[in-house]
Amino acid sequence: MKYVARTIRVFTGPHTDPTHRIQRDLALGVVAALLLAGTAILAASQQTGGGLPTRPQTSQKEGLRQGTPDGRLQSGWLYVLDPNNMAYESQVLVLDTVQERVVRTFKAGQGPDIVISSDGTRLYLASTLRNRKGQFKHSVLQVIDTGTGTVLKTVENPDYPISTVREYSSRMAISDDGRWVYVLRNRNTADEVFNYLATFDTTQGRFLPETASLAHCGVGSILALPDGRRLNVVCHGTNDVRFLDLTETGAPSVNTDADNRPANPPKLSLAQGLSGVTMHSRGIVLGFSSPNRSEFAVIMGDGRFFKVDRQSRTIILADAIDSKARKIVSTTAKTASSADDWLADGWIRYQDPVVSGDGMRVYLGISRLVHMSQGVDYFDRVVVLDSRTLERLDTIKLPRLSNSVTISSDGRRLYAISPDQATITTLDTVTREIRTIYGIGTSPIRAIVAP
Repeated sequence: MKYVARTIRVFTGPHTDPTHRIQRDLALGVVAALLLAGTAILAASQQTGGGLPTRPQTSQKEGLRQGTPDGRLQSGWLYVLDPNNMAYESQVLVLDTVQERVVRTFKAGQGPDIVISSDGTRLYLASTLRNRKGQFKHSVLQVIDTGTGTVLKTVENPDYPISTVREYSSRMAISDDGRWVYVLRNRNTADEVFNYLATFDTTQGRFLPETASLAHCGVGSILALPDGRRLNVVCHGTNDVRFLDLTETGAPSVNTDADNRPANPPKLSLAQGLSGVTMHSRGIVLGFSSPNRSEFAVIMGDGRFFKVDRQSRTIILADAIDSKARKIVSTTAKTASSADDWLADGWIRYQDPVVSGDGMRVYLGISRLVHMSQGVDYFDRVVVLDSRTLERLDTIKLPRLSNSVTISSDGRRLYAISPDQATITTLDTVTREIRTIYGIGTSPIRAIVAP
């Protein structure tokens, strides 16, 4: 509900007739009653969270805005990350997709990133704080109680990477038990950019002193294993996968040299294998775990994939996605595509992995090569793959170009985010019914479904 101030004027002249005084007094009484009623309605609306506009005003205070009367967040709501076009102030919006309204807003600094605990009670929000002149202050990690909106703790988060582009992928992850939050960091020196992994202990509320070097990793994504003892980091700068073992304290277990600097973790080169599916991008675009968690796969921008055994840290399968149906003819030298290849006119851009709740399906955004000449890398369709075989199960056409997608826990609703139009499109994966929610912040880039 948007409240607009209106003025009710009551004209009183110099009349002294009692009738005029009575009429004036009655009019003033009506105005007072209306003002009191309006105040009561406003207070009730603030308690219930009803009618909050989907484009929240930036002048309101930091933290909790409005929600349900008892402060709870409901499973299935969306946490929408809105960097506000990389402005110095940003926000995380909590969206009720059924009522199509923003029920809460959490304020942040520049370049925010988030993860949520598996029970949905904690939001971990990283960002960089600047003053009004744009001067750097410091980067922080906030621990927020999602039920009350209270910032429980704010800790320094040095070397937090500041993106140079409006849309960027997540550089954080959280363990299944919620004990550890992992953050990829960049430390700029005179000679190089030093990439490393930091671990935040959610119980003690502090970052561990131990870190793990990720030399030349560049932009990366973290795959946390459910046992809480291992991590895989997919490095897009070096086109490889790093393996990290964690101690019981959550610290990365790596060897150190005489300078007490972490040595490079073991890595797996993916330079070998198939080539030439579309010959556009041969770099890693995403990685994800298999349903049994014993292996994981990485997908390349040209449609190749590699399956890796976590125990032996070796490639156990190299192929192209949906190769049989696409009639891909593979040799050790090259891979050729047929005229009926559904990927022949497209490519796979870098994106965060989207996997169904049971781990059986992977949702992959496909961009069109024709859009690349226009400087557009958004995608207009989502291919659903079997996570075990990487065969295509379905193709979902999107009504507008989107930057990212996410899936509901039951796999019934797909949410496509469009930063340019500040919209989220809800698509029923069974009936294909489409609904679009407008006015979602300024430039939303991705969303996480509340557990």
